[in-house]
Amino acid sequence: MAEERTADLDLKAKVEEALWYYEPLRQSLSPVSVEVDDGVVVLRGVVPTRIIKFHTLKLARSIPGVREVRDELLTDSDLEVAVGMALARDGRTKDLLGHISANATYGTVVLTGYVESEEDKALVETIARQVPGVRRIVNRLHVEPQLVELSETIPTPA
Repeated sequence: MAEERTADLDLKAKVEEALWYYEPLRQSLSPVSVEVDDGVVVLRGVVPTRIIKFHTLKLARSIPGVREVRDELLTDSDLEVAVGMALARDGRTKDLLGHISANATYGTVVLTGYVESEEDKALVETIARQVPGVRRIVNRLHVEPQLVELSETIPTPA
């Protein structure tokens, strides 16, 4: 048992070192955590692009002694979609989606656009914050009830 734990700790150190030397990942300052249990590596965190994600996983798999790599990495675009889906699933915010956007960078989600009330602004932030992988929220939503009301009365072309 102690030997397995030592082997896992050594393997974790090797994977972390390999990831450190992967320049695009290091330069992005992406928060990637490494866990190892019986040679199974779990990578968690947020990386900026799918290419960096692909190479991070490939690199971890290339380390001698790694039996399996479990991918729990997200990209910024994954987070943007996940935040949008979370807002769409919530009946209180689904009608606001045409007025707001979520942009992610390294796990920080910036909310922009406009909502009807301070309550809506806080609710959107709360829902976005609950999305797995979101590290931080920057809420730049504006409260402008008259704009929301106007957009609801503009007829859409047939």
